[in-house]
Amino acid sequence: QAAQMLALLQNILENLRMTEGNGSGMGMMSPQDKALGDAIGKLGELMGRQRGLIDKTFREKLGHGDPGDGGAKGLAAQQGALENDLRQLQGKLDKQQGGKLGAAGNAMGQARKDLGGRDLDNAGADEKDALERMRQTADALSRQLAQHQQSGQTQQDPLGRGVGGSGGGVKIPQASDMARARTILRELRKRAGERN
Repeated sequence: QAAQMLALLQNILENLRMTEGNGSGMGMMSPQDKALGDAIGKLGELMGRQRGLIDKTFREKLGHGDPGDGGAKGLAAQQGALENDLRQLQGKLDKQQGGKLGAAGNAMGQARKDLGGRDLDNAGADEKDALERMRQTADALSRQLAQHQQSGQTQQDPLGRGVGGSGGGVKIPQASDMARARTILRELRKRAGERN
């Protein structure tokens, strides 16, 4: 499944590159798809931060934590900040899209409590659960975006405008969108490698 998502996201990235480099309007994303792309990119960023916390928690458990992190309580604060960012993203998604993010947020909250109590074993498990829930949501959003892109190709005139519309309000993805998409692509590649 992770390998399939790699191919899917690579296709999305190609669409973004076409949009970014073509000033004629071809390949432009609708505002809805732009929002989906933003959400996927943000999830990639959050997944990277969560993976970093998993590593820090493991090192703390071994007694090799970075003093600059402030020990388990400092990691709890980092987990809390990550949880807040996730909740903000969840609020921007509809109920169906954000469902698994709610579970990810709950796992983050439990990890934060575990870290606060120096229960590093359970903290690590909850952190991994949060990461998996985010990955599942990213998978679902990527599929949805790919479906929109495929259906949109048959509903555009030669200038990339929607049939019957002017295409107004459509924004070209920025470099930051590309960077976030690449982040989640790397994450999915890592997941695919772990499963092989």
